[in-house]
Amino acid sequence: MADVEQIPVPHTRHRPSSRQTPVGCAACSNRRPGWFCSLGSSVLADLELATSTISLPAQAPLFTQGDDARCLYLICSGYVKLTAGNSKEREMIVRVAGPGSMLGLYAVLSHGVYEVSAESLTSAQLRPVERDRFQNFLRAHKEAQMRAVQCICQEYRFALQDACRIALAETVAGRLGRLLIELAHQIGERVNGGFRFPLLLTHEEMASMTCTTRETVTRTLGQFRKDNWISIEDAIPALLLSCYAVCGQAPAPPASPHTASTATTTDSPEVREFQKVEDGWSNSINVRDQYGLELVLSPLFVDISAMGNITTRNQQLAQLINGEDKTVHLDQRVITVRMLGDVAIANGTYVLHHKGATSQVDEKGIFTHVFQRLRSGWVCVNSQRTVLREDGPANKTRKKSDAEMPFHIPLFSKGDKTNQ
Repeated sequence: MADVEQIPVPHTRHRPSSRQTPVGCAACSNRRPGWFCSLGSSVLADLELATSTISLPAQAPLFTQGDDARCLYLICSGYVKLTAGNSKEREMIVRVAGPGSMLGLYAVLSHGVYEVSAESLTSAQLRPVERDRFQNFLRAHKEAQMRAVQCICQEYRFALQDACRIALAETVAGRLGRLLIELAHQIGERVNGGFRFPLLLTHEEMASMTCTTRETVTRTLGQFRKDNWISIEDAIPALLLSCYAVCGQAPAPPASPHTASTATTTDSPEVREFQKVEDGWSNSINVRDQYGLELVLSPLFVDISAMGNITTRNQQLAQLINGEDKTVHLDQRVITVRMLGDVAIANGTYVLHHKGATSQVDEKGIFTHVFQRLRSGWVCVNSQRTVLREDGPANKTRKKSDAEMPFHIPLFSKGDKTNQ
């Protein structure tokens, strides 16, 4: 077996914490079927001759995006974070790689540069392989060639999962649920019908991978725990199979058997039900809760404001996050609800406190909301508002000026004329 010092590892930034005698790959307890290192005995022996082992402490850089790829790395134990971009400007977490992963495979085979940067999340043990030695190893073993192709196909699948998570998931809960499921499959193990995997990413890092904020991730994870979709055991979250409901796979509630239009009164159960929905809508706007607003608004949502402006669901979310008026406060009261099977029309009054042109105003009016019944409950697909009046601060009484007029205009009448 080659000595560690005999294998150059150029253009790397890490300082191995210790150099251990390589453990035989055949006796490694971390090996799993389908990994690159799960090769035949003779092929595995040649791989060991072409590699050595290095150990990295946590938070240690391995290689940097844009560096010449002269080595690839096989992770034996530990976890490594792969990122793209510049940490000083903008950085995106690509994925978390665990035992059995090959890092830099495409870059080495294409004689290119590393497309991502790698940094250890925990203490890790890796086997670096020099580019020329790895290519000679592939030429000598067809089994290794097939495993290399499988690893590249797996990288493509990871990239597709990232794109689907961002583009197809309609809510933060859906994106975060997909991320947890991906992590469970990539670095987790099956236990009791679910998954268990180490939670290595911070809430802020998970927010960057799901296009949301840290506060929303914290709140959504809390809701997942409340719904028993995930559980935390000894700082290791166990992802239960019921978490698939996060991605919209929960069974839909049975449709209402009554399809005829029914109007409701102010004391009806329907009014109380939709008042809760409207309260959730108002509270999401008042506390700037993106996740809560996504639960109320349908992806097909269209809003027609009192001024005639038309906005979509995404525009409403953008206004909630980036709005400059921090004094916005909404209060909505449902008066009547008309049921049409899986469609409901709610009418009521609202008061919107916001910043006017010169001062704070209370916009008072009436609304009409059209709801549709989905798996998760009722979501609004259309909203129209009509302003009845706007109340501002009471006008202050103007103080009468004591200044003299610049000139005086005398008043004449017929009685003031003198006889000529």
